[in-house]
Amino acid sequence: MSQEEGTAAIEKRLRAMHFPGMRAWYLRLDRFLSMAGHLERHHDCLACRNLLRDSHELSLMRVEDKKSSAAFEERYVVLMDKMTQHLKEHHDCRLPNHYLSLYTLLFMGMGTIIGLLGVWLARAGGMETLSWQMGGLLGFVTGLILGRIAGSRKDRRMRSDGKVLY
Repeated sequence: MSQEEGTAAIEKRLRAMHFPGMRAWYLRLDRFLSMAGHLERHHDCLACRNLLRDSHELSLMRVEDKKSSAAFEERYVVLMDKMTQHLKEHHDCRLPNHYLSLYTLLFMGMGTIIGLLGVWLARAGGMETLSWQMGGLLGFVTGLILGRIAGSRKDRRMRSDGKVLY
């Protein structure tokens, strides 16, 4: 791919466009360009080269009225979805804070179950004073803390490996 077709040229043309009837912030160009950068780094992948070529062609579109703006928006959304799916499935890229959210949810659920199980075992052993609410709450909070720590570490590793979509 020539320098003319690289992400810098795509960015220059997209940022210079004026979109009648549409606000430019709606397009989230920063996210699109970040994913285009990922595609450029994976130049050995045929699908990445094709998606980058499509991005280049999209940036060459003329947007002059609402009709052409709607056509641009449709192609843009479809291309952005294709880029996202390809980078997720074939290059293991993830959304920002993906693991933070996932691990927090999983650990809170597991912590609550473990806390309730601990209360059940303690009550079976003769400690009738322990409440179900306290065991569930303690497990929930512990899971929340551990999930956020584990998720943050995994997301930090993904960022350092360059595997965050945008």
